[in-house]
Amino acid sequence: MNKKVDNSALKNNNYEEDLEIKKVAYMQNPMQNILLYVLICLFCIMLGASIVFINSYYQKKVESNSLEKIEITTKKSNVIITNLGEIKETITKNSFVNKTDYTIEKINTMEIETKKDSEDNGIIKFNIIYDIYNNDFPRNEYATNDSDVLVRFSYSHDGAHWTYVNNVISTNESTLRPLMGNFYDISGLITKLKVVTNYELSSTPGEKVEMYWRSETTFKYNKNEKLNSNYKANFKIEYKSND
Repeated sequence: MNKKVDNSALKNNNYEEDLEIKKVAYMQNPMQNILLYVLICLFCIMLGASIVFINSYYQKKVESNSLEKIEITTKKSNVIITNLGEIKETITKNSFVNKTDYTIEKINTMEIETKKDSEDNGIIKFNIIYDIYNNDFPRNEYATNDSDVLVRFSYSHDGAHWTYVNNVISTNESTLRPLMGNFYDISGLITKLKVVTNYELSSTPGEKVEMYWRSETTFKYNKNEKLNSNYKANFKIEYKSND
């Protein structure tokens, strides 16, 4: 006698099994998605950290290559001069993303420490020089604050409070007068700016005195110009003589 199989019961059982499988799959998929998002976030964080580290390393390498350190020791005092004022820049439109001015700041430092047993103050004499080697920007007939390239100089004894230089600066060929904001128009110039000459820094026996010198070179965006200009200069403290 043939036994008849209830196909409808089998179909119901298969349907219920499929439903359970789908439920399990549905519960697992969100977990997989969350895990995927976490992995993506971790990858982005690691990538960002790597980029920051590489940029920091490259910047330190560039700075170390352009750093000049001068140490002078005499019977009266010890002097350390650190120059980090080299500028090598190609100015393009990308230099002015979301801004009309692009400023490069350079700070050089010096310190003098007079020995405790010295009978006199320690003294160092120096010059502040801004030497321009390459300047592709056009020269202006008359100095103006709208110039393509401006520079200003300042000094400080604590690195926080600055006093701007506002005197006439001599060059190899002529002189430069300060404009509004203590800026000097240097567009197109290839020369040596003698910012200050025969300047003195001193300290009493047992005292250490520091001084900071800063240059701010500002390039201005000119829509009518095809920007792809090279600029090279070196801002430095030039040691003259000591005790």
